[in-house]
Amino acid sequence: MKKLQLLAILLLPAYFILPTGDSHFTICPFFHLTGVPCPGCGMGRALVHIFHLHFLEALYFNPFGFLVAAAQCYVIMSFFFPSLVTAYQQYNRFFVLGQYIFGVLFIGFGLVRIWAFVTANAYLLQFFYNFHKTFSFMRWLQT
Repeated sequence: MKKLQLLAILLLPAYFILPTGDSHFTICPFFHLTGVPCPGCGMGRALVHIFHLHFLEALYFNPFGFLVAAAQCYVIMSFFFPSLVTAYQQYNRFFVLGQYIFGVLFIGFGLVRIWAFVTANAYLLQFFYNFHKTFSFMRWLQT
């Protein structure tokens, strides 16, 4: 847990330092191989926007960024207040249930987003970030 806490603390300043502009760059291997965004694509940009207090933009990039930001804040707080870890252990079954619910919603979101991009569904695509502007190795090979 200490390594996770230190990583969360070290990443926190990056969210404030990184610009909120659109970089058109991703490190996602799924996106580079298929040209289609995975459920986690846009998570880093969403976190940067959350910590810059641009909540609508964060929601547009990836709505699960809010849950990841909350989890990261919990991990950081547990470093400074170890009693939070005791509370986690006391209510462990609720956290486990929440993890399962998060997993199902995350996979469902990813499937809907993949389906929207593959079928070019104009109605659904208006709710997602336009990843077609982002560089992908697959698109580069097709040119």
